[in-house]
Amino acid sequence: MEQPEDSGGNWASMTGASATVLMAVRNGLPYLERALASISRQSWTDWEALIVDDGSTDDSPRAVERWRCRDSRFVLYRRPPEGLVAALNAGVRAAQGRVIVRMDADDVMSRWRLERTVPVLQSQSESVLLGTGVYPFPRRSVAEGMRHYVEWLNGQTSDSVMRRNMFIECVIAHPTLTARRETLLALGGYRDRGWPEDYDLVLRHYERGGRFAKVPEPLLMWRVHPAKRSWTHPSYCHDSFLELKFHFLERTLLRDRREVAVLGGGPTGRWWTARLLRAGVAVRAVYDLDPNRIGARLYGAPILHFMELARGDHPYLVGAVGLRGARGAIVRVLEHKGFQAIEDYVFVA
Repeated sequence: MEQPEDSGGNWASMTGASATVLMAVRNGLPYLERALASISRQSWTDWEALIVDDGSTDDSPRAVERWRCRDSRFVLYRRPPEGLVAALNAGVRAAQGRVIVRMDADDVMSRWRLERTVPVLQSQSESVLLGTGVYPFPRRSVAEGMRHYVEWLNGQTSDSVMRRNMFIECVIAHPTLTARRETLLALGGYRDRGWPEDYDLVLRHYERGGRFAKVPEPLLMWRVHPAKRSWTHPSYCHDSFLELKFHFLERTLLRDRREVAVLGGGPTGRWWTARLLRAGVAVRAVYDLDPNRIGARLYGAPILHFMELARGDHPYLVGAVGLRGARGAIVRVLEHKGFQAIEDYVFVA
């Protein structure tokens, strides 16, 4: 295995830290300095910061070296440009801390992040993926859709809530992820499957029955800017997200089900109906509220009125409703009718 390099060539001085802040960076200026400064100010002092440079051509390595000269807990690991997944996996293997704390080069940590998160992982006897709340910034760059997403994300505060919403969006913002190193290694690290590597990791943990937790306090300032990887990389396109969700839904909640009903006849429902049918899952019916759709057929499945649903007289329900606010209203009706989340239905997006 390649060994990390720091400015003094002294990797051994970093052994024994309880937590490794793991950052992968390629051409991270101009945001990198502020990210590193936020790590240096942590109230929890037993850490190393392992900065994996993925073949930068700017002064990012030099910036890390300057911090290493001031604070030996910073370590620079220089590698050829092989991509984020390879860089993160190299970092996980090389980390000296038992707890891995993810961080991106364009974000800023609260000074209490490690203090609020590392002890939670140390006290757990089970494999847990832990996230925190986020605060998007700068405010002028945060569009309405992003505000709604962050509000939803910060509301995923318990294992049960996150499991219920696992196939809507990734329930943990990747730069807030904290996990035991052994948990990440047991999962096989990160994978490049042509879809988001962070969501893939979370869903593999879910598939294995692992637990989730969230510190609701916003302990990460999540920078919004046009060059964000999650907005520009092909792995994060809409279709990649959908295929990722379907892949794991088929392997988990739909594993032993060959017939379902779909809630929603709009664009989201149409995509899921077609994808289910291509996978050989029969769609008995599609339920909707739009009077213009009732009585029609969607890929051969009859579109029925949502209020006709009755517990005990239906296959498993896949809720595929894209209209904001509609999901919550539908859940309230389902609960009134006696439907149980996960047991009787799951929502996707």
